[in-house]
This record gives sequence, C-alpha cells and structure tokens, in this order.
Amino acid sequence: MIALIIALVILGAMIIALWRFKFKARFLPIVSIGIIVAGIGALSQPWILLLYRYGLAVLITGVSSYILTSHFE
Repeated sequence: MIALIIALVILGAMIIALWRFKFKARFLPIVSIGIIVAGIGALSQPWILLLYRYGLAVLITGVSSYILTSHFE
C-alpha cells in the first residue's frame, strides 16, 4: 500500500511540474530514466531491505512515467 502511495506521489509531482511550473517537457523523460535506474539499483543491492522492498514500485513508477512523458515531445 505504501508503494502505491509513493508511486502516485512521484507521478503527481511530475504532472504538477509540467503543468504549473512550465517545466520543459524534454527533461521529464530524462528524470524518468533516472527513476528507472534508481529502481534497478534498489533491486540489485542485497544490503538494505527497505530499498529492496520498494525497488519494484520505484521501477514501475519510472517506467510508467517514461511512457507518459515520452508522449509530450
């Protein structure tokens, strides 16, 4: 449940940044790729259980935000 809330907060922040702050749409896919890399890194490390637990949610958030933001160009 917490992972879903984290994913919605990240997607909401990206939508607000695009809509309210007139953020350049070409930077959002780069941020999404960074979120994907962070999710893969969290799933790949064996030391911190909290990162491993929410790594899949971060990865799915990055992939879904990349799909959404790649259509804004």
